[in-house]
Amino acid sequence: MVASFFVIESVIRFIDMFSGIGGFREGLTRAGGFECVGHCEIDKYANRSYNALSDTKGEWFIEDARKADPSTIQPVQSRAPSRWHL
Repeated sequence: MVASFFVIESVIRFIDMFSGIGGFREGLTRAGGFECVGHCEIDKYANRSYNALSDTKGEWFIEDARKADPSTIQPVQSRAPSRWHL
């Protein structure tokens, strides 16, 4: 008898709202299994630090959360679903 099982390779994608300098993002990155697809920060100095500490190239960004348009958050919606491996 051969036992077979499926392994689900999944990543939880998140948007770092009110991100500050990125402490929450760094914690999730170190924990593993998370992928940041964008962030929101109104303070220009905190945002400058965030960008220096994290690779944000190609990620969604908005300065003011009150002006966020959900239809512009394509990175979360358009990513492929988790893959199954046998």
